[in-house]
Amino acid sequence: MTFVTLFFDDFPNDILRSLILFAESAGIVTLAQFTLFWGIVFLLTTTLIALFMTEKDKSRETPEGEEEELGLGIVEAYKTLWSIIRLPMMPVMSVVLFTTSFPFSAAEDIANLKLIEFGVPGEKIAALSLPMIPVKFIVTFFITKFIVGPKPIMVYLGAYPFRLLMCLALTALVYITPMVKLSDGAFPSYYYPLVIAVFALHRATVYCHFVSLIAYMARIADPAIGATHMTLLMTLMNLGGMWCN
Repeated sequence: MTFVTLFFDDFPNDILRSLILFAESAGIVTLAQFTLFWGIVFLLTTTLIALFMTEKDKSRETPEGEEEELGLGIVEAYKTLWSIIRLPMMPVMSVVLFTTSFPFSAAEDIANLKLIEFGVPGEKIAALSLPMIPVKFIVTFFITKFIVGPKPIMVYLGAYPFRLLMCLALTALVYITPMVKLSDGAFPSYYYPLVIAVFALHRATVYCHFVSLIAYMARIADPAIGATHMTLLMTLMNLGGMWCN
């Protein structure tokens, strides 16, 4: 979304370049520049993590009650990870993570494309990512007190039906879009505030799901290899979302 926002010329000219009183017929970045920049960032961060980060075994305590930190090498970490995969509940957890996004996939992944098909400019859709930033901060701050307790998964379960309802709202928004479109191809003044409201409420449920699920994974992760265990669970969750998409 950030790339599309900066790639088209309308948003930079309307918002960013208007501040310095000039406009151009091109966006701020190209696909090659965007890909090169984030490729360099990815290589640097991955290299730094490989060089300086190590897993610590904090599950053991010394007789004095102090934690004994034991560095785990790659082989030891993956041996522990394999023992986690063989736990009886891991197949159940894998099935849940692989299927939990399935009911939302159609509405969430096709809504933007259908809006563009019905005449909403692609740069307008991309610009929706900007008002979603404060929504993310507000939702995260609000649900923090609920996910620090013993059952953070309850927030996820509670938000599930509301996310389904917001998927219906996205579907309804797509349905009425060609009906409210004006003869000149534009949209009435109330349309874009309606789009922002529907997307904001939908993203609020998405953020509730994401934050609460991460908190749940952090709670059940093996303290001996917390980061590796979290990576395994996150990989399963991401794969579940990707195959649904």
